[in-house]
Amino acid sequence: RAIWIDGGEIKMIGQADEVSLAYQDYVNEEIKNIHEETNVSINHEAKIAIKEVKMSKDYYSIDEDISISIDLVFKEQITNYGVGVIIFNFSGEIVTLFNTVRDDIYFDKMYTRFKLHIPQNDFMRGKYYVSVVISDELSLFPYDRKDFVCSFEIIMKKNRSGIPIADGMFRSKHRWEF
Repeated sequence: RAIWIDGGEIKMIGQADEVSLAYQDYVNEEIKNIHEETNVSINHEAKIAIKEVKMSKDYYSIDEDISISIDLVFKEQITNYGVGVIIFNFSGEIVTLFNTVRDDIYFDKMYTRFKLHIPQNDFMRGKYYVSVVISDELSLFPYDRKDFVCSFEIIMKKNRSGIPIADGMFRSKHRWEF
């Protein structure tokens, strides 16, 4: 059993997993409200602007492929730029980031659509938020940035006994030998 107390007030008493889920939902909603207020492009006169960022869907199971589409608009001829994606957990902490410059990928053409594929994701259950940055070839100067532009949620698979297949902060690919 568990008790959720907020500011000295009892919010919920019940089974630990139910109270925990209710608390996570509450925190996710609070963060969503904060992030919606800050979801603005930082440079409306940018040479490259982020037009749209979309997830392939809103909910994924652990081990499922995740796809993020990024559409750009070019206001000038730009080459040698990079694309970065930062993924935050419900607490606003960076979980991971993907960056073409870090991956030694530089663009010499004006591509208007990018897709980031994350195969067999290892994210744990919960809500995640996505920020996108378009920068120069050294990742020093941002042409445009949109924080918390979209989100997705990971749903934890359970084994045939109903036990979640993973717990903790990270799930590693693994195999058993016997």
